[in-house]
Amino acid sequence: MLPSIFLRILQTSFSPRFIHIGRLAFPVAFLIFIFYFTLSPHSTSPSSHSLSSFSLGLIPFSSSSRKSAFIGSISATGIDGPFDNSSLIELCASRKWVDGLIFKCEAHGGGIVEARNVVLNCLRFGIEAGATNFIIPELLSPSDVKTPTPLPFTTLFDLPYFTSTLNTACPRMNLIPHINDLWDKPSTSPAVSISPNHFPSTPQIPLLHDSILAHPENWTSAFAIHLNATHPRAPTARLPVLVNLSPPPLLQFPISYDSDHFITNFGKLVRTEERLRRIAGAALYALSQRHGVDLSPESRIERGKFYGAVLPGVKGDKEEAEQAAKTKYREELPKNLLLAAGRSNLSTIYLATPHFTELEAESIKAFAAKGEVENFIILARNRSTAVETAEALLGGPFPSSFVNDNGEPVAPDYNGAKGFEEEWKEYQTLTSEQKEAVDYEILLRSTQLGGSWETALSWGPAMRRHITASGGAGKWRFLPGSAIGTSKSGSKSRVGNPGKKGTREAIYIDAEEEIRKEKLRQAGFAKVEAEEKALQKESEKWTAKADAPPVITAGERVEGGKNEEKVDEKLAATQDRKVALKPKPKLKVDVGAEHCFRDELSVVFGPKAEGKGWVLGGWP
Repeated sequence: MLPSIFLRILQTSFSPRFIHIGRLAFPVAFLIFIFYFTLSPHSTSPSSHSLSSFSLGLIPFSSSSRKSAFIGSISATGIDGPFDNSSLIELCASRKWVDGLIFKCEAHGGGIVEARNVVLNCLRFGIEAGATNFIIPELLSPSDVKTPTPLPFTTLFDLPYFTSTLNTACPRMNLIPHINDLWDKPSTSPAVSISPNHFPSTPQIPLLHDSILAHPENWTSAFAIHLNATHPRAPTARLPVLVNLSPPPLLQFPISYDSDHFITNFGKLVRTEERLRRIAGAALYALSQRHGVDLSPESRIERGKFYGAVLPGVKGDKEEAEQAAKTKYREELPKNLLLAAGRSNLSTIYLATPHFTELEAESIKAFAAKGEVENFIILARNRSTAVETAEALLGGPFPSSFVNDNGEPVAPDYNGAKGFEEEWKEYQTLTSEQKEAVDYEILLRSTQLGGSWETALSWGPAMRRHITASGGAGKWRFLPGSAIGTSKSGSKSRVGNPGKKGTREAIYIDAEEEIRKEKLRQAGFAKVEAEEKALQKESEKWTAKADAPPVITAGERVEGGKNEEKVDEKLAATQDRKVALKPKPKLKVDVGAEHCFRDELSVVFGPKAEGKGWVLGGWP
């Protein structure tokens, strides 16, 4: 109707040529109008923003669709790229497999980081021994519950992925779903229980830091001698032998025994269960939307997004909790984390806090952790820094009061943050270990990470992120003190890409810089910032002076003149001066705080002598 009226007006008022142009221009303008409002990436209306921020063609791309796409993408990718099984294939092809040898790992009751490392160590020992059968490991319910019970592998980990990837790379190793599947193999009962780093029938195995093999190249022969001494009949396919690794080997196999490529990929066999990855993806999407950090679901760590912080929990009674909370490192940890976030120019912090079971929540074991979280949030607010947790991102702001008008305690009617009601409902069904797994996945994506030496949740993500800090898959940079002696095969790594033993590249930390940081730490929080600003100005002054061009006279500028050599000498001297005057790069994330681990992406605060076990035996 309107287009026809518009054309009649044109016919009575304008020339035929103008009318013809108008007939062509009107549809074009109309299409431009439609495409502008359907393809626009922003909306000024809050209500419209919640429904759609952009469209693909004329098909609306709703916020729920964007959320689903984000969660699906981020749960399918890792920060360190896809799994490359080439070095694992090479290792398995080089093993001498023993028919009828079955390996089983004792159930472990820790969080996701410890459970993951136990599974990987059990598997690595099984491959080293040539076990042709491996029982899918079980987990253990928290040790603080009244009756710990075994839990399936799928409680924390992706079993279909683990099974398919291991079967492809190591076809000689058969996976057995459960120990009960050996009911028709009486020769497997009783099992031969061993501790991988201690065989009573052989001379004491040399250990590093009381648990890690100093000479893993000798382990296979020592294991064979011990098995023959304790179980004289050799295993066969008809009469198999079950070997039970007990206690579970948490930090016993030195990762530096293998090649860089193997180290960067072996841990990818054991990935977090898909449902937990999707919940973590939902929390990351909520973080991105709430604080406008525009996170990408791609497999990489992004700059300038958010800081990941870990506060440790406390096990024990009230007296033990109070004592732990007053130690030097626990008292300084919140300050150190906030200072590190500030120095990285990150105003949003994702805080991984201890998750307690119902039994723990009713006891005094949550005492210290609760107080430290509250203090951390107060300190962060004073520095204009936002603090988020998975509970706050998915559940929304917690009610300020849990009492009714009569002052009686009541359970809040709490449905979750808008748009995340389903994820919040699912999150509330998780165990404390599963909630820690969600934290683990989120911490991996943080721009910078800081934690305490006391908790595995600090070490696990730090080791995994070190792959990215080293330059990517296959480029693992070994840490100070992580190298072990050469194997019998010589200076080359036995598995995958060659790598020299005992000469690994270490992270260099200048001794003078360490002394300066210690003095700054003792000077206090405020003085640290003031002195660092002064040092930054001094650095800029020296840099400007070093970059100043040389003074060359007009006579010297004559090409081919008698003073041409002097010009070259001045230029060379200037280049040397620039190198000499420019200050050494300063550490960004932990100036003023003692730490036991650091790289470009992560820092673990604590005594320098602590954490050697994770550096030596923590699989990334």
